[in-house]
Amino acid sequence: MAGALLWLTARTQPDLATSVSAVCRLATKNPKRAIEIATIVMKYVKGVPGGLHYTKDVPTDTFGARGQLKAARHPALLAV
Repeated sequence: MAGALLWLTARTQPDLATSVSAVCRLATKNPKRAIEIATIVMKYVKGVPGGLHYTKDVPTDTFGARGQLKAARHPALLAV
């Protein structure tokens, strides 16, 4: 469970880092508590859509809705 959550945290959901850190820390000291926390985190992930999302098309507002972007959007640019 800890490994799967670590992968998820590193790849798509950095907001889980603190909880996943607790799971990893407790994995050898208190495995039952680690499993409890991991189960709660997995329920959270299942219930709350999050992570990285990619659109197929470049939005029409080239510099953002309020002109806040410093670089114009285009298909070869990854906006994070």
